[in-house]
Amino acid sequence: MKLKHKINIKDVKKIKAEAMKPVEPGVYTVFLEQYKEMESKSTPGCHLLNLTFKITAGEFKNKKLFHNFVMAHPKAHIEKSMLCNYIEFLDSLGLEHSDDNTHLDGVICDVRVDKNTTSKNPDYLGKPEIKAFFLKGMAEADMPEPQ
Repeated sequence: MKLKHKINIKDVKKIKAEAMKPVEPGVYTVFLEQYKEMESKSTPGCHLLNLTFKITAGEFKNKKLFHNFVMAHPKAHIEKSMLCNYIEFLDSLGLEHSDDNTHLDGVICDVRVDKNTTSKNPDYLGKPEIKAFFLKGMAEADMPEPQ
């Protein structure tokens, strides 16, 4: 069967390549598009707060970045450590500490993205990862270096 509309395969391949291009290391302004609580697929009893951010401008505009915070863990010492990360996130953005997540609605902030070098899952190594959160508009020169 012959198609009614011609498809330019070169254009489709170019669009696909651009869509699949990973976010480069750098600093981006992002909008918190969605957050949801979920159970970890790999660790029973581990509950995560999954955040989906969308880049608001530049070459990677509309690309999504994801970040998880551990909110409950079967091992108490791990849970305490991971909850400290969430509190640091809230503090870095000047957000209140509360039992619900409505304070996350409408969050716009800057993030520093770098390549993942520490994941135990080889599928994530080398992929873009949020390394730090900052108030929107904080000058890149004022940001601490990645550790």
